[in-house]
Amino acid sequence: MSSSTAIIGHSAGGHLALLVGILTPEASLIIVIAAIADLEKYARGNNSCQPETAEFMG
Repeated sequence: MSSSTAIIGHSAGGHLALLVGILTPEASLIIVIAAIADLEKYARGNNSCQPETAEFMG
């Protein structure tokens, strides 16, 4: 029987799950909920956090 690894995250944890998932060859499943997967697109938004994204990310 083979084993599998699932990586799951929500919000900022979802962003981290995406990053870890692409660096973990044994990951067979990555589940993200409300992750910011496209920072450039997110930074163009206008909610209370979005305009600060570029400065925060450096």
